[in-house]
Amino acid sequence: MTFWRSSDLSGRLSEGVRWRSVFIAIVLLSGLVASPATGQFTVNEAGPVDSVAGVGNPGNGMFTGTYTGAPTIFGNLSFSGDLTKVIAANTFASEARYSITNGLGATVTFRPSSTNAFAGTINVARSQNGLFWMNNGDTLNFEAFEGFDDGAGADSRWTDVSFMYSGAPTITDIGSFLEGALTLSTVGSAFDTELALYTAAGVVLGDDDDSGSGSTSLLTRSLTAGDYLAVVAGFNSTFANGNVFPGTNAGAYTLNANGGQVASGNIASGELAVYSFTVIPEPSSAALLGSLGCFALAFRRRRR
Repeated sequence: MTFWRSSDLSGRLSEGVRWRSVFIAIVLLSGLVASPATGQFTVNEAGPVDSVAGVGNPGNGMFTGTYTGAPTIFGNLSFSGDLTKVIAANTFASEARYSITNGLGATVTFRPSSTNAFAGTINVARSQNGLFWMNNGDTLNFEAFEGFDDGAGADSRWTDVSFMYSGAPTITDIGSFLEGALTLSTVGSAFDTELALYTAAGVVLGDDDDSGSGSTSLLTRSLTAGDYLAVVAGFNSTFANGNVFPGTNAGAYTLNANGGQVASGNIASGELAVYSFTVIPEPSSAALLGSLGCFALAFRRRRR
């Protein structure tokens, strides 16, 4: 259900004008976000793709993939690849990572494996919950790199790599708010939360860890008319344009808007809660007076 929050219309009307009785018809607007995923987007690379040193090292292997389809928010990133040790020195599989740059120009680090020292070739597979915005024509760049450089040349080498974006996240509507300052918080939650605010297109407008009481989160932004997403997650989450990687903290949470509770629930480790809402223009006094005048005229005509 869509509803007004954070503003007292009768209080605003009373500024300079007093009404004995007011009848107002309000058309409520429902927020729209990017359409849910209806399929999947997969980028494959046979390789070899070398992990040599830090991001940007010319020895690192790179490849790209271009998304074609409707604007979509995917809810899962799955990875599979074969990793072969190359360097003679000891190296960890967990050091072989990927830097992913998306269509919004944001770069995030993806660590496929938690495996330590290894020998020969191992298969690495991981499934990661999150939010991943895709728009038609977006090109993603994948660069293999090493979290720690163990020596000259490649530390390890990837073959038969696959990144697959799929699934639709659960997004719950919490209604409509008037333009202006909006304060979101997780005050009242039972664990260390993080909170982020996004446009429907995936641009992050802000995030917060501990500005609320205790280890809860609080975020205030002045918003213009449009559609937005609020994301509640655990500590150590990653928020970037077009990407959310949830942290590992878990527990019961409360989401508040301008001091009033709008949602609550429980988040498991590696999960997040996503809420959509719409910000609508605040009616001007002239528009309200015009609407009321038309209503009064119609009311008088009906009484004749």
